[in-house]
Amino acid sequence: MANDLYFIHDNNIKSFYGKGGAWLPYATAKTQQARLCVFGSVEDARECMSHNGLARKAGVSILNAKTTRSKLNVKKINPAVKPNWRVSEPPAPKKATVPAPKKPAPSVPPNPTYCSYLDSIQGDEKSGFVIHSDIAEKLMNTELIRDTLAFADMSQKIAESWSSRMDGIEEKIRNCDLRICDELHKLEFEEEMSDKALIETAKRLQEIRRQRRVAKNEKAVGEMMIEITEKAEMASQIRHIKDFIVSAKDRMYRVRVPEAYVPKEETAAE
Repeated sequence: MANDLYFIHDNNIKSFYGKGGAWLPYATAKTQQARLCVFGSVEDARECMSHNGLARKAGVSILNAKTTRSKLNVKKINPAVKPNWRVSEPPAPKKATVPAPKKPAPSVPPNPTYCSYLDSIQGDEKSGFVIHSDIAEKLMNTELIRDTLAFADMSQKIAESWSSRMDGIEEKIRNCDLRICDELHKLEFEEEMSDKALIETAKRLQEIRRQRRVAKNEKAVGEMMIEITEKAEMASQIRHIKDFIVSAKDRMYRVRVPEAYVPKEETAAE
């Protein structure tokens, strides 16, 4: 039954998880439901999320059929849509290959820089001393980093705007076609029309045709944009860049030798 279907949804990019790991924006998921990744149980959906590294992604959740219909603004899921994901399916057998012998990697790269050498030293993970950077935000406040953060925010906003716009674009084009049909039949069936009426009809036809052209232009650009933004790799990488920039503004360092470390306050007191 359709009510027993479950779907993976990303609220941040307003998309549903599809076959092959692609994220399908609402407009695409609505018209191409066969491309959705569909699950017969919550457990299967959770297994898929764990299997594909989605379990800990912010904004990603499992939706039932009712909520999915609401998101896609449809009365019912296509009856042809059935559960199509199984973690129990064994992978295709691979031909046995003899791996080439590998040389053990050196613990420290040859000729390391001093900083890279220090970064490679493992400290006490249980150390309670942490140094918070007072200038981390300042050091992450270059013009290029600010532009990158603005791009990450804008790309998500643009993706959401196109997804919303494409929901009604076909109906808008259809509405223009019907209005053009009405105006042409008016010209055909009215035996006598004044010059003023003819001019007004011509102006209406011109305006409707221009509205239709705008809608078709937006549809063409929107389809290309959605093809790009529905790729899981792009959306994930943009979120990763944004998360890194935001988190780096509150950077801290865990002291490696806590028993010998003198806190900032004690240094100042001396």
